[in-house]
Amino acid sequence: MTNKEITLSSNRDDFSPATKRTLADRVGWICSYPNCGQSTLGPNSQSEEDKINNGIAAHICAAAPGGPRYDASMTPEMRKSISNGIWMCRNHGNLVDADHSQYTVETLIEWKNDAESAAYKRLSQPAQFLTVGYSTRDLNILKN
Repeated sequence: MTNKEITLSSNRDDFSPATKRTLADRVGWICSYPNCGQSTLGPNSQSEEDKINNGIAAHICAAAPGGPRYDASMTPEMRKSISNGIWMCRNHGNLVDADHSQYTVETLIEWKNDAESAAYKRLSQPAQFLTVGYSTRDLNILKN
């Protein structure tokens, strides 16, 4: 790592691995961009032991000065807290940062809340969301 890289990384208030994992878990590893539905975790076809994670824990307010939606009034702890994060697929995570005037703090917070609500519904009422074609035999077995 160069001195420049050290300086740049020390100016960022990055999420901890635990925070990233919790952000992903709370939405079932599904992108929080409305109607995206992209799963962000799956198997690596090259190895039975590896997985592919194509999601990112995006900052709602930037992790560093000059970043999208940066809020100078936030403390470093606030910037790297779970309340300042949203789980997205890589494409949508990049999009919201590239066009940050369109994707406001309020918009991202709304999307985060909607994505977590949808995950809770999938968890608490799974039959609503499944379209499994059970045979008559399978349905009789499930009734018992």
